[in-house]
Amino acid sequence: MAAASPFADLDHALQPAREIWFNKIDVNGWLEAFASHPAIGVALPSISQRSKEEQSTVLATATDSFIQVSF
Repeated sequence: MAAASPFADLDHALQPAREIWFNKIDVNGWLEAFASHPAIGVALPSISQRSKEEQSTVLATATDSFIQVSF
């Protein structure tokens, strides 16, 4: 991905990501990538707490129109 960057937008980033993920990485690479990340919701306590704080801050400072569009 670094060699293919910079990207003009998300669509331009997704094309090489798909090429790499589906055509250049085998199942063992996928398993290694997934194994190196904690399961969703099972993060380290300090990370989980920081995430909760960030989300609380966003919701506390968001405007009504942002919440309606985002959620």
